[in-house]
Amino acid sequence: MQIVTIAAVAENGVIGDGKDIPWKIEDDWERFRRLTTGNFLLMGRSTYEAIGRPLPNRTTVVITHQDDFEAPAPQGKTRVLVAHSIEEGIRAARTARGSLAKNIIYVAGGGEIYAQTMDVANALDITEVKLSPEGTVHFPEIDREKWLEIRREQHETHDYVKYVPVSHTARLTLVPATPADAPEWTKLASHPVVAEQSAGLRVRDEAEAAERLARRAASWDANSLDQWTIRRTEDNEFVGIGGLRRRELENGDHVWLLDYQLVPELQGNGYTPEMVRAALEQVRQVDREARVRAMIRPRNVKSIEIAEQAGLKKIEERTDPSGQPIHLFQGWVRELV
Repeated sequence: MQIVTIAAVAENGVIGDGKDIPWKIEDDWERFRRLTTGNFLLMGRSTYEAIGRPLPNRTTVVITHQDDFEAPAPQGKTRVLVAHSIEEGIRAARTARGSLAKNIIYVAGGGEIYAQTMDVANALDITEVKLSPEGTVHFPEIDREKWLEIRREQHETHDYVKYVPVSHTARLTLVPATPADAPEWTKLASHPVVAEQSAGLRVRDEAEAAERLARRAASWDANSLDQWTIRRTEDNEFVGIGGLRRRELENGDHVWLLDYQLVPELQGNGYTPEMVRAALEQVRQVDREARVRAMIRPRNVKSIEIAEQAGLKKIEERTDPSGQPIHLFQGWVRELV
């Protein structure tokens, strides 16, 4: 279950005056309704009381320190839950009757709730309002070293902007893949060793790489997880690509496919298991019931070792479209290292 912060923010960071929003953008209200319907809204008591009622066809989780705060009775798909901390509120949404892995917890304010959830959010969905009004409530500053802009929809009075987090391990910086990475991805794909071992990574040119990377960016937008461009933190050197890609199965279920390719000259330094651990931790945050798979050729002994160390088990032997043998490894994220 993703945690997505959703907010309308002015150019000066203002989101309101504690009682109202200092602008009216009907398109933004309609978009908010469309995105949040059928999902969870997490908000502070003051924000809930300023709205004045439970928003229909959503489950609102109200964070309050008041022990005597009473939630109204459920009305069909309109529900209100009460929690006394951010952690309790997230837990309540994840364990609520009827909640699904595909549901999203939208953090909807106010200012203190936004500030307290920045470190747990999987994405920021921001309406950038092209005004600088007076106001007493501000959105936290978005650190561009920690958040990457993955999408921007431009309009006359506002832009819709989506951010996803940049992740770090002990030695690596894991940046969500976008078309800006096309030159490095193309160079990796054309490496003689990679071209022989990873035919699926092959691209004709940077334009084709950018097109493929646009799909990766769209998946980050939808799922808050996909492939990273991997860089060494100490010198920003390109190390390779890797991460977990969501795949739909014929029966309607889904799995997360673990996939990676490092620059051959940088293999053998322990970067792959470092990235794999980060990927598994990330998928735990967005899909606690995730099923993880890896397709590995039997001759790739090191990748098999990495998969088994993570807790994946071989469940099937197949052949790929070229007729080459390939082994399917699988595990549930709750059981993986």
